[in-house]
Amino acid sequence: MTTLHLHITDYQSPHQWRWRLDDDRGNFLADHEVNLPQDRYYRGFLDVGHYLTHRPPDWSEEQVLAELGGWLGQHVLGGLRDALAQSILPPAAPVHVHVPEAAQSLLFRPLELAQLPDGRTLVEAGLRFIYRLEGQTGSTAKQAPQQALRLLAVFSLPGKSNPLNLRRERYQLAQLVRRLNQNSGKAIELRILQYGATRATLQDALQEGAGWDV
Repeated sequence: MTTLHLHITDYQSPHQWRWRLDDDRGNFLADHEVNLPQDRYYRGFLDVGHYLTHRPPDWSEEQVLAELGGWLGQHVLGGLRDALAQSILPPAAPVHVHVPEAAQSLLFRPLELAQLPDGRTLVEAGLRFIYRLEGQTGSTAKQAPQQALRLLAVFSLPGKSNPLNLRRERYQLAQLVRRLNQNSGKAIELRILQYGATRATLQDALQEGAGWDV
């Protein structure tokens, strides 16, 4: 199984940073300068639940999310999309996203909704983002994989709730993981199943790597 590494570098703000995509040998594959336009889609990037609540009355949730996913693919992934698409091998391709402390707000952005050139979302294409957090104790990229605390977070769908209105819970999870990262001195890997989560994707996630600690 191919493992990719997606690094956040030159982080300036929640709408401006640079991606660098490497393979598991450290070979450069692609990069992309992110400079997100401050438009209505950006508001959806910040808070999907609020964005859906204020959608046009004649638009379905599916239409709104598809449009947002196209914007995410173009502006957030940009030049990475072709390289990501070419690296997919069944059943899934794990992508370790190395997140510096300053950029940890990206943990609760709906990156899973971003579309590849063929219109599939990352989830549909089998790309699995696993976040490796970098805190004040040092870069997780320099620590041995067996030292990492591996967390799998699954957002379920209660019967009468909006499946996407979970920003507060995801934010609280990101804050908890950030505190653990800073206080424990351990590398932390966080895998989130939310948008498009099914029994099948959960089963696949449970079988990834050496399993999960939490």
